[in-house]
This record gives sequence, C-alpha cells and structure tokens, in this order.
Amino acid sequence: MSRRGNTHRRDIKSMSFRRENRYAYLDQDADMDNQNLRYGDDRQADIEDSPQGSGCLPRVFNRGRSHQQSSGGSYSQTGRGGGGGGGGGGSGKSFLRRLGLPVGQGRGGGGNSSTGQRGGRGGRKFVENNKNAMMRSSTGGQHTGPLINMVKIPQGRMFGKEFIFRSLSAYVEGDLKPMLFKFSDTGDAIFYLEDNDVTQAVKAANRRISDPKTGSRMIVITSKVAPLWAPLPTNEFQLIKQVMGKRYNETTRVLDLSQFGLDPIFKAANFHASLQRNNVMMAVVQLVDEYFGQVRCIDLSGNRLRFLDYLANLVARTKHVQALNLANNQIDQPLELEKLHGWPLIELTLEGNMFCSRFGADGNAYKSAVHKVFPKVTLLTDLEGSII
Repeated sequence: MSRRGNTHRRDIKSMSFRRENRYAYLDQDADMDNQNLRYGDDRQADIEDSPQGSGCLPRVFNRGRSHQQSSGGSYSQTGRGGGGGGGGGGSGKSFLRRLGLPVGQGRGGGGNSSTGQRGGRGGRKFVENNKNAMMRSSTGGQHTGPLINMVKIPQGRMFGKEFIFRSLSAYVEGDLKPMLFKFSDTGDAIFYLEDNDVTQAVKAANRRISDPKTGSRMIVITSKVAPLWAPLPTNEFQLIKQVMGKRYNETTRVLDLSQFGLDPIFKAANFHASLQRNNVMMAVVQLVDEYFGQVRCIDLSGNRLRFLDYLANLVARTKHVQALNLANNQIDQPLELEKLHGWPLIELTLEGNMFCSRFGADGNAYKSAVHKVFPKVTLLTDLEGSII
C-alpha cells in the first residue's frame, strides 16, 4: 500500500478516536472548572444576592447542546460526527465573558477548529486571579469607577497585624483606616486604603520599620486596584442614610441595625438592602465613619450574617464601641469574631449563632474563646440568650 494510503488510514482512526472521546474531554473540563470556581462559599452574600437569584453559579456545561467550553476553546455539536475545535486561552475565559467580566490572558495553547484539535488548558491561576471580579459581579458587574489602593506587605504574618498597623500609623497624619485586612496563603499581609495621601505616607515607610525581635525590615508595596465591591447608586445610598439617621439615638449613642433589610423605607422603595450584600455593608461603614463615629452600641441582630470581613472595617472607624449585639445571625466560626478584634467590648450578645453550640455545655471554654478576642467582656450571652 502506498504511503499516502497509510497516512489516510491513520487520519481516519485519529478522527474516530477524537469523536469517541469528545464527551470525555467536555466532562473533564467541566469538572476542573467547577473545582476552580468553588471559592464562592467564602462569601455567601456574593452568591446569594447574584442576579441569577438561584444562590449558585450558573451552569455553563450542558451535554447535547451547543455551548462555549471554559478552557478557552469552543466545541460545536451538530450531530454524531461533529468535530470539536478551540482557540487557546486560560481556563474560565468564556465563563467570564458570559458574565460580562473582564478577561485577561490565559496560558492555554491554541486549538484548531478545522482539525478538531483541542486548545491547551490554562492554569487554575487564571480563575483565581479573577476572583475579585467574580465577587463584584453580584453587586453591579464590571467596575468603571475610581480605583482604590492595595497595600501588600510580603511575609507580613511574621510581623503580626497589630504591629503592622501600630508601626504604619506613626507615618500617617490622623487615623489609619484599613479595609479588608487579611493574610494570604503565602503569609503576605494585604489591605486596602481609599485615601491617596494616606497611601503615600504608608508607602514612605517601606524598609523603615524593623521587627524588634528578628531585625527584618518591613517591605511595603502599593498599587491601584478596582474595589472588591460596586458602589451603590446615589438614590439607594441616600435611602440607607435616611434609615440609619432614623435608627440612631444621639442621647444613648445606640445604632440599631437589627433586621436592617426589612425596614419599611426599603420595602416601599423595593430596595433589597440586606447587610449580607458587600456594597450595602460598605455604605453603612462609610456613613458610620462620617456621621456616627461616636457610637457606643451597635445592634446587628437578625441580619443572617455569617462572614464579618466587611463589618470589620468599622473597627478602625469607631473607637468607642462597648456593646455589640450579633444575636440570631449565622456566625459559626471563632475566626469571624477575631476580625472584630480591637473594639473595647464589655457586652456581647451571640445567642442564636452556631458559634455558641460548638462548645456544648462547656461554658468556661465558650467564655475563654470570647475573652481571647475581647478580654474586657463581662456580660456575655450563650446560645439560648442566658447570661453567663
């Protein structure tokens, strides 16, 4: 048989193999991308308040129909003999395009739509790098407004949060008001600042601060980034301001934010003002900082809060909070309370949270866990609301 005949036979076998394994490729891609996008549980409000209203990410893989597969290529199914082709790109590209989010450059290899050759798979890093965009998508989509400043301190965990803020405050005129502080998986300290002058002052501290124990110098890196939340429209912001003004008692300095989203003013305006929404909580933080900075007691009961990252932005803005009511929320991890460390609390209400039930009938262990974060607390309630 001629060389051309042998080549033709191999091409037929290769096409048959690709046709039989096309669905396997799709299933593998779907499994991988579902794993890549499984970070959504970290922030419940970003998922629960998504425009789809289903409480979960939309499903983009559907066997038996034409669709765009998320590893950067595209497959078309026109019958049993349909071929799969694809352009190269990072994993998750077409998924982000469907949501109207910005798409960066992936690392996947190029595909060939005429021969059915699959594009290379991009790394998991691509979707992780777009996590912030995903978080913004549920509260307003792609960011087009002002940028904020991200401050990164490599290996900041070895300095500690309190040492970092205490040291940087010496370079800042006025109060340092960080937002969304966290330690990354690699031990870097990361937080955000809105004020550009404060950011420049913090940047000036680069390599000027040393750890008194190890002598290591603190490196400070700043950059401009899009906020992790989408600002509210002016009319919605004004509604929140109106409700908070009505709920603040200047005499006792008590701010009542209990069941906040159920306020009649919000209902009349058909505005979903749940404090689970990051941009709603950030509006509250901004208004407290501007108008209610002397507040002594904050009631946040009945808001279904589980994560307190955005609420923690209030700690640097309100120095005198002594009583906090978090009853009937969904807090289940001691780590969430640690995010509020810095308030001089003497009264804390936690009834109705799963956090309390973790200690069972051991009241001493429960009190010990709370006193590690708020050592001055003398009035503390348990799961049933009893004072212990």
